[in-house]
Amino acid sequence: MNSVQSPTLGIVAFKHSADAVAVLERIAVWKKKNHYNAIIAHPLLAPSISKRSAISIAPSEKEFTKNIDILISLGGDGTFLSALHIAYARSIPVIGINLGGLGYLTDIGANDLEASLTTLVSSPLTIVNGMALCATLRRNSITLGSFTAFNDVYINRFDKPKLISIGAFSNNQLITDFVGDGVIVATPCGSTAYSLAAGGPLIHPDVNAFLITPLCPHSLTQRPMVVSAHHTLTLVANPTDSTMLFSADGLVSLQLLAGDEISITRAKKTTRTIALSGRTYFDLLRSKLQWGQNYKKHSTVNHDS
Repeated sequence: MNSVQSPTLGIVAFKHSADAVAVLERIAVWKKKNHYNAIIAHPLLAPSISKRSAISIAPSEKEFTKNIDILISLGGDGTFLSALHIAYARSIPVIGINLGGLGYLTDIGANDLEASLTTLVSSPLTIVNGMALCATLRRNSITLGSFTAFNDVYINRFDKPKLISIGAFSNNQLITDFVGDGVIVATPCGSTAYSLAAGGPLIHPDVNAFLITPLCPHSLTQRPMVVSAHHTLTLVANPTDSTMLFSADGLVSLQLLAGDEISITRAKKTTRTIALSGRTYFDLLRSKLQWGQNYKKHSTVNHDS
């Protein structure tokens, strides 16, 4: 973070919407009322920024990340995940204003916008470091690319309703051949995303582990598995009649050929997110996943106290 007393805020959104415009206008009002100047918008926000707001627009993403200390995402979890990718190289801390549905990763509700902005620029920040993974794709021993993911990487079928087969190894030891629709390798953060929808468990973010979740396995005894993140996982695309697709965080997608190998390791760098609300991980689960909601309707006990 810069040595200046007040941090420079960067704002990003990936969809022009009435909700995003409304939040931007509220930020502009807050900016003027508090005589705060250090706010820069990502180039994608140019169509949503009113000239009267006096919020400057960065000429490029490179200049945007170069000049900000905190990145604010406007949207849901998908926007927040993309914001993490923008901020990752320079270790810029990220916080999200939820304009989506579940908003599991976002920390600020629209009702708390102005108070949260004031806290961001005037109080010491609580930074949470999150695990990332690095996936390297090789074909015939040639590296085709390396990809960073904060939620997950996965292989699935996409052109035919037929089973695919994926060999899985941990430190070169065979785990099994996953036969089904595919397989997910997730971080603890990603355990609340695609893996959860596929029947995987929740993993506390302090756990240093990978989560392997098969997608609709042909063998019902193949269940999700937690493996130490100190291990190197390898996924191998076995020959099949169906085409396989590899994806990292749903942002990068590549078609695989038989024999392609994907090596997965824990990334050396972590993500940096800002915890502003003071909610614990379990507070978040109860709120977002509505745990105990029906029980509380019939109980006089306050379980959040």
